[in-house]
Amino acid sequence: MTRFIEAELGILDMLQVCLSHDWLNPFWIFISYIGNAGVLWIVLSVILVIYPKTRTVGLMCIVSLILSGLVTNLILKNIFARPRPFTYNDFQILIKAPWDHSFPSGHTSAAFAFAFVVQKETLMIGRYKVYRGILVIAFLMSLSRLALYLHFPSDVITSVAAAYCFAWLAIKLVSKWQASKGAGLKS
Repeated sequence: MTRFIEAELGILDMLQVCLSHDWLNPFWIFISYIGNAGVLWIVLSVILVIYPKTRTVGLMCIVSLILSGLVTNLILKNIFARPRPFTYNDFQILIKAPWDHSFPSGHTSAAFAFAFVVQKETLMIGRYKVYRGILVIAFLMSLSRLALYLHFPSDVITSVAAAYCFAWLAIKLVSKWQASKGAGLKS
């Protein structure tokens, strides 16, 4: 085991003191569960696409989620093939052991890919700033992956950074596509 892995396991063990309690563990399990396969973020994206006022943001979210899923879950996890933290010290996890690799965190990447789009586009429903609540949920989801000992801190941090890139690229791609679509209509 490398010193880096040992240091990250030490951080996870310290986080267990703060985050893992009998009364709090069901919350972490629930938060992690709603992020499985990105279903929450996909459903929210589809809802946004349905309404004309939020359609563009919904499309941006979908593109961001597609980028996140492809790069994070299909490419990077398989390239790095990093074992999950619980495999290093036989930590008794509270959910069914994930079948895929640890690096990077797909849950975190999807959550923040969605959150960064709605934050950048300042998604609001009435006077309610939806993006703030979504950012809190994304943050809690990333914490749940640490609290449940499913990811290393570097998995989560890297996933947040990658998600920012996915959101930025999605916003650019959808904006460019809409501009070209609008230009084509004017011709």
